[in-house]
Amino acid sequence: MNTLITPTDVMQLAFSRDELYNTSVITNLDIAAAEERYLHPIVGRALYDKLLKGNYPSLTSDYVAPMVAAWTRYIVEPLLASRCDVCMATEGSSADNEATTERCRSLRLRARTLSRALAEHLNTQASDYPEYNPDTNPLNRCSIDGNIVQVY
Repeated sequence: MNTLITPTDVMQLAFSRDELYNTSVITNLDIAAAEERYLHPIVGRALYDKLLKGNYPSLTSDYVAPMVAAWTRYIVEPLLASRCDVCMATEGSSADNEATTERCRSLRLRARTLSRALAEHLNTQASDYPEYNPDTNPLNRCSIDGNIVQVY
């Protein structure tokens, strides 16, 4: 399965050096799910295919890779304890569950911010990416901010 980034990329972009996880906690399927769920709707299939072929390397390194890594981290965060062979997977206390919920909320906010940065870049530089169609980008039509749905 081809993806734009690797598990190593996710570890470097979405985890700190102090988080002692093995790269194996991230799978290519996790990355593919993040790309399908969060990247394809923004960039569209034509631009995504160009990115897979290596076109627009600065777009990938500056915007796409950090965004996909952030969404991948968000997807796997609830699964990390069960995937980590050095972690003790125990039934969490309510404080542990609250901390995980808060961590996921923070990760989602970071990923959404990076998604908006990508969309803004594509919208302002659309002439540089002929495969991009701003009319099909859902972030140009709708957003959810503070639990308020805004349709443009």
